Amino acid sequence: LLNGSSSGNVTWYQTLETDTHPVLNSEHGTVYYGYTTELPCEVSYTNDKNSLLDQRGEHAWDTDTGVCTKCDVVCMHSFDANGECLICGFVLVTDLSVKLTNGGAFAEGEYTFVDNIHTINTDKSVTISGTTTSERIFVANGCDANIILAGIDIDVSKIAYAYGIGIADNSTGDVTITLKEGTTNKISAGAYRAAVQKKGGYSADIGLLTIKGDGSLEAKGGTDAAGIGSGAASTSNITITGGNIRAEGKRSAAGIGAGYYGYSCSNITITGGTVTAIGDDDYNYNYYCGAGIGSTWRGSVSNIYISGGSVKAYGLCVGSCDIGFDTTPVTPTVSAGNSASVYRLEIDNPESRDITINGKDYPDFHGDEKKIYVYLPAGTAENPNIVKFSGNTVGAYYYDSEWKTVTCAGGHTASEDDGDCTTDITCEKCGYVISEGTDAHTWENGECTNT
Repeated sequence: LLNGSSSGNVTWYQTLETDTHPVLNSEHGTVYYGYTTELPCEVSYTNDKNSLLDQRGEHAWDTDTGVCTKCDVVCMHSFDANGECLICGFVLVTDLSVKLTNGGAFAEGEYTFVDNIHTINTDKSVTISGTTTSERIFVANGCDANIILAGIDIDVSKIAYAYGIGIADNSTGDVTITLKEGTTNKISAGAYRAAVQKKGGYSADIGLLTIKGDGSLEAKGGTDAAGIGSGAASTSNITITGGNIRAEGKRSAAGIGAGYYGYSCSNITITGGTVTAIGDDDYNYNYYCGAGIGSTWRGSVSNIYISGGSVKAYGLCVGSCDIGFDTTPVTPTVSAGNSASVYRLEIDNPESRDITINGKDYPDFHGDEKKIYVYLPAGTAENPNIVKFSGNTVGAYYYDSEWKTVTCAGGHTASEDDGDCTTDITCEKCGYVISEGTDAHTWENGECTNT
């Protein structure tokens, strides 16, 4: 026993903040346990018996601040759908509205707002809207966040080192940002930070950022930072599947990718949407040039995949590349599972008619331009990409560093008729439907006249 006795009440001797452990010497302080005048709202240890309170204390919350007036403890808030803390009654008033999409309260630890930073640490769907010049969104490390942007304007361009939406560095969490249909979302970052920031070179553990939806997003990076990606750091694992997106780097930075110089950009995938990515240079000196998608001087770029959407990527620096780093171009491919190179083809569409290419739907136009910018495999004259638009069907193939078309002006070459009247008869060169298949035969003199 601590006091050397074999019976009776046990006394704990230890002068707190002096003795490192209990002792057997009664000349040292006696330790008491309970609620004290120093910490009236939580149990603690003390050598001052007179400081003990007769009964358990309760927090006395100031609802204006969320701080206990007795012990100065700051409440660990749990907010309901209206932004009122279920513990202390504090009502959160912020520029940005950050709420669970399906209503209800955040559980403890799922959401905090400290120093103008909204921190999300839940995989529940969260909807964000509002306008601010000071507040930011942060996704905690390892969090598989699902964020819906429902009309935001975050302009923190005057605050150095301020991102608009930031994911924890090297996070293993998969973050999905959905652009709500019909909404406009704008983010302008401060110096050295991306508007939508995702720092971390490629590894098997790095999470994926996916941007999708039918709304729009304008992302402007700060000095030496990309619109979507990173500043002075590597970036990887970014996928865009939809939305009208414009990403601008500033000074030495790519539009989508890495900023400053010497950093890597890898695993950028675009499968849909309308994407404009603009790189910048160093004070317009044509130095440390940023590509539209990729990196800058002395950087490295790998695994750029484009299989859909209209993608217009370019750098403002003289000689800078659309996709690559500095002035060194990198040719994108179809996907991680298809290493075929893809090349940019501009398709004019003045009447904004529906466009399909190789059976896949594409945007009708790119922003205000009556054209689209698509990346397609090279194909051949015998097996071209089949482009259908404005009531026309043409074949397109890439040869000798330029696109060529197959229009079959001399006549179509009909595909073989299988005789069942249900299969379209198409041109083998350009894909034009010469005769549509039908389920019903039309007989004349004992022969079907459908084909």
